[in-house]
Amino acid sequence: MSCNCISEAEKRITEALRKDFPDAEDAELSNKALLTDGRVKVFLEFESARVINFKKGGSKRNKLTTKMLLSKCPFCGELYDEPQTALES
Repeated sequence: MSCNCISEAEKRITEALRKDFPDAEDAELSNKALLTDGRVKVFLEFESARVINFKKGGSKRNKLTTKMLLSKCPFCGELYDEPQTALES
């Protein structure tokens, strides 16, 4: 990603929080993934649930989660840099 929107947003939120809470720690976006090639991407996490009924009675709620990596910056819309493959090098 060539933009720096995430770090800028974290700085602005930290500054705003410290106006009311001077001892607040640095704000950090919790939904970002550090990929193995060193890139950082934002992801969305979706949650759902299902109920499992047991044969002998009773039931259990089973939480389901999945994540989706975004292909564009959620702040400015710029495309994330794609890694170069061996053929492109």
